Amino acid sequence: MDRLLVVEGDSSLQEAYTERLRTGGLYVERAVTKHQLVDSLCNVHEFTVVVAGGNTPDDAVELVKKVKAQGCTGSIVAVVDDLATYSHPAFVAGATHVTNHRNAPYVLEDILYNDAA
Repeated sequence: MDRLLVVEGDSSLQEAYTERLRTGGLYVERAVTKHQLVDSLCNVHEFTVVVAGGNTPDDAVELVKKVKAQGCTGSIVAVVDDLATYSHPAFVAGATHVTNHRNAPYVLEDILYNDAA
């Protein structure tokens, strides 16, 4: 079963992503506090997809760097508000996909259901 880690600073967005993905039958783990984030990053290699959001787009890029540094070999999705400004930095940091909050659930579904085919 695919395992997803959702790291998102906005709790309502995190809940929306989690609910949508769990409804699709996926195992989703969330990191809400810094302690949970550190614990999750220690096991980041166990996840198929890591969703890196944050309170700001800079947070998302920094999370991508941390996830990559921990040896994540799965897909890393950076979720930013301003794609024009933050797509390049997110890809340079190691993101495999960059999207905005509105399209993030669809990008995740595409990765999980179409890339596996």
